[in-house]
Amino acid sequence: MPDVSTRVRNAAEEETEQEQSEPNMRSYTVKQGDTLWGISGRSVGYNDPYQWPLIYRANKGKIDDADLIYPGQQFTIMANPSNTQVNRAIDHAKNRGDWELGRVEQSDKDYRREASGM
Repeated sequence: MPDVSTRVRNAAEEETEQEQSEPNMRSYTVKQGDTLWGISGRSVGYNDPYQWPLIYRANKGKIDDADLIYPGQQFTIMANPSNTQVNRAIDHAKNRGDWELGRVEQSDKDYRREASGM
């Protein structure tokens, strides 16, 4: 039986291999009660709810209103967005302005149209 340090080292090596082989994109199926904010805030997203615009933009053909997503929708989540993309997403999330359920805000439309590498 390997000692504790060997098991820890093997686990760390396995984790590093998984990170290196992680595809550029992941898939996520929306569940009842999910929001972009919530998905982004969990490990399946980015562990940061303010990065929800990354999911919104990556799925612009699947999401009309960032405030309305539905169970069963399949979303693509970028595994390793650039710092520029992350910073822009956070800026949009924090400065989006007023929003209304069922209405696509102009700021969201503008964000999706930007050509910042996505």
